[in-house]
Amino acid sequence: MVNEVYRLMKAGVAKRILFLVDRRALAAQAVRAFASHDPEPNQKFDKIYEVYSQRFHREDFDEDEKFDPKVLPNSYLTSPKPGHAFVYVSTIQRMTVNLFGRNAIFNLGDEAIDEDAAQLNIPIHAFDLVIADECHRGYTASEAAIWRQTLDHFDAIIEDIWENRDREYNIRRLVKRLHRIDKQMSAKARGMFAAYIPAGDVAKFAKELPAELRRDFTGAMALLRDPTFQDLLMNNDRAPRTFLIAYETEDTVTSEWLVKGAGGKEFKPEDYLTAFARFVRENPAHIEAIRILLKRPRNWTPQALSELKQKLAASAERFSVPNLQKAHEVCYHKALVDIIS
Repeated sequence: MVNEVYRLMKAGVAKRILFLVDRRALAAQAVRAFASHDPEPNQKFDKIYEVYSQRFHREDFDEDEKFDPKVLPNSYLTSPKPGHAFVYVSTIQRMTVNLFGRNAIFNLGDEAIDEDAAQLNIPIHAFDLVIADECHRGYTASEAAIWRQTLDHFDAIIEDIWENRDREYNIRRLVKRLHRIDKQMSAKARGMFAAYIPAGDVAKFAKELPAELRRDFTGAMALLRDPTFQDLLMNNDRAPRTFLIAYETEDTVTSEWLVKGAGGKEFKPEDYLTAFARFVRENPAHIEAIRILLKRPRNWTPQALSELKQKLAASAERFSVPNLQKAHEVCYHKALVDIIS
């Protein structure tokens, strides 16, 4: 993937690239990948093009790894310049907060939200290309909708319709997006839309849009391409979320700690530990670090540790030290030392 990004930037196809992942650990891994790649002789990627990231924590990197990623200046997001050439690695959770505020991501997912993440006025043309890498875990419907809305922000769908790039397909996408806006906007936003659409009824406007584009394409597109109308579409006031408290109702709540692997599959603690034991048993021929542990422990090195952690994180069960320690504690009611390092 890193080499493909370099080729796109070198060819001038895309200069400002947003690289999205769904966990901070994967963001740190991506930054390492860009920093270590040699697209040209004796030239690392991050010496040819700027590579920025969100803020990381020391624990996001291995102990033997250099810890000096560059944090993206907010001006690169809010005031994009055509002359910029950079890659910005970010979690999709942080970008969602940057676009829609913390309320948009309330109680979504298990990734902690960065304390310094804040809503910013990011225009849709801030990036030439958006890459969503490793954003494929099993999400709930509400999580998937939020992530889709984040990606949609940078999608110049109206211009694709104007330029006749797969027009019918993009019209259908725009209609769906308008319906989402109608469901989420507040009464205040509906009043603001009334300046452009009868009664501010975005749902009705969306339903009638395909026929209107066929009847008067230029007139309909004049409204859709109006900068003020587009700004309202992207930054309209959303209805607040409400929470109902039933004082006379008593609920019994139980909880069970589970580990979520790739594809959304969930593992009970005992199953997670069994899967880990099976992984170690079945992979000594494929993973040098395991072979060293089992056959030649005196040859153990930091490089072997780094390889092992990467292979474990890439497994279907997403093995990690914190999850293995927690699973052991839940099953056996006692702490477990760092079994990997």
